[in-house]
Amino acid sequence: MHGSKSRQGVVRLLVGLFSCLLVALVIAGCGGGGSSSSGSSAEGTESAETTPESGSEETAQEGEEGSPEDVSSGDITAQAEELVKLGEGGVVWGHTEGFQKPDTLTSDNSNGIMPFELKGKPKPRTLWFIGLAPTGSYQAISKILTNAAAALGWQVKTVYAEFTPQSYQEQMSAAVRAHPDAIVAGAIPPTLVKQQLAEAKAAGIKTVNFSGADILGPGFDAEIPTSFNVQNEMLGAYTVAESEGTAKAVWVNPGAAYAQLFNNTYAEFLEQCDGCEIKEAKPTEAAVVTPSEAGPFVSSTLQQNPTAEYLLWPFSEPTFPSALAAVKSAGSSVNLIAPQGTPASLEAVIKGESPTVAGDPFTPTDLQVLDVLLRMFEGGKVPAKANEWTAPTLIWSANSKELPEPTIRGIEEWTAENSGWDFLAEYEKAWGVSLAKVFDGVK
Repeated sequence: MHGSKSRQGVVRLLVGLFSCLLVALVIAGCGGGGSSSSGSSAEGTESAETTPESGSEETAQEGEEGSPEDVSSGDITAQAEELVKLGEGGVVWGHTEGFQKPDTLTSDNSNGIMPFELKGKPKPRTLWFIGLAPTGSYQAISKILTNAAAALGWQVKTVYAEFTPQSYQEQMSAAVRAHPDAIVAGAIPPTLVKQQLAEAKAAGIKTVNFSGADILGPGFDAEIPTSFNVQNEMLGAYTVAESEGTAKAVWVNPGAAYAQLFNNTYAEFLEQCDGCEIKEAKPTEAAVVTPSEAGPFVSSTLQQNPTAEYLLWPFSEPTFPSALAAVKSAGSSVNLIAPQGTPASLEAVIKGESPTVAGDPFTPTDLQVLDVLLRMFEGGKVPAKANEWTAPTLIWSANSKELPEPTIRGIEEWTAENSGWDFLAEYEKAWGVSLAKVFDGVK
């Protein structure tokens, strides 16, 4: 169905949301020990150590939807082909924690939370959005959030934090002093801003965090999810399907607990494939967040794993280009794949330099942020956990009818036009507004 493992042309890009999130968590000190079944290397270790995956149950997380347990290699290959086929059909929606059984992944939002039905015109509000560095991704997130909020009569002020606890605290403190109606944080670990969150709560300021998981701990009033788990599961399905159940793969564990949780769905999928071999590479923190460090680590990993056919990199920004350059320099035929894709990743796929990259779009998540704030302000029910939401995963391959323009705007517009769930129309109907200008200013 999907050809031999030598075929390089099949591509899948799932556009990336919040690759900077993982960078923030690594630098914020969330690394070490986590939930990996093989553990993490000692801090400061510079070797590209790889270890066989143990297949233990330590990667199972509370709240996960399922696991491909007790199936033969043939069955898991069939599951992989089913997932790839589903992905080739457009946007895949799934819950945001743990391994998702194929029958829980849908082409629409039927298993998720529908938009809040607004009664009348909402009261004017002011929001502060704290992005993590003014990257292209966060600038686009800010634009989309600002445009959608304007449709509700709300204003958004955007500021950016550096990847340090001190900067998180300074920007959160500044936001509290400004006393907006709500603070929206770009994946700031709540443990680092406990005082500011307490001050916001005392002042009656609502707080929402882009995170994707409840494992970051309590603190914010709501956590809005992303589909990192499904992205990596789909990458696992791609690997098994394309290799016809014989893949030799290495996954790079960045060490942050959050990243481990979602990257483990890739390893978990391959562990159920009897004919596949999966190893774990343990980098230093710098190797996955610093472009100049990524290349040498990839080179070392390839030297230690000369027969590897697939290498899962933790995310697409900012170090995927350096990892890809190292693969080219080594003359390796390994398939470098990654979640949290970017326009640059799409371009690499179009050029045939990467077979597939995974990620999710920005617009549905921005709309969910505003939706949960409407629930808070208007007395609606707020989901208790992030994984009650579903998030979209985008997939493109050689079997797709068309590929989007490799820009953030091109990707976002493609998502809106090709999703099995017309989320823009659904939010417009529920809120009684027009979102026709939601992509204005997005490049």
